Amino acid sequence: ASNDESLALAKTRDQVLIAAHANIETLQTLDYREVEDGLDAWLSVTTGELHEELAKVDKKDKAAIEAQAMITKGRVIDAAVLDLSAGGKDATVIAAVETTLEPAKGEITLKRHRFTANLSKVDGDWLLTALDPVPVMSP
Repeated sequence: ASNDESLALAKTRDQVLIAAHANIETLQTLDYREVEDGLDAWLSVTTGELHEELAKVDKKDKAAIEAQAMITKGRVIDAAVLDLSAGGKDATVIAAVETTLEPAKGEITLKRHRFTANLSKVDGDWLLTALDPVPVMSP
């Protein structure tokens, strides 16, 4: 059984899901009082074009985030691997996410979203290369 390809695939799928949960939650979490730390966390879980885009956040963008005075906290409710490349280096995940929005003043609200996440394995770690909302279809 140790040479069974389905076991290796299942192990990789599990690793992708664990990383996707953590990385998506990281990208959906930001505290306006600690913007620099939050952005550093975002950069630590991304690669490729997404990473490059997040690295472009400048002082003006940071000031705008601070001015919103909002704390967001993401939590992945459920996720599934949609696709795993034959080489085990790229994956696509769909995730249901709850994001708590806590303004400095006002009521806390809860938003629910679905995302498609693309991940690539870089130096042994699964990092996000894209995180896109999935539109909700009306019946």
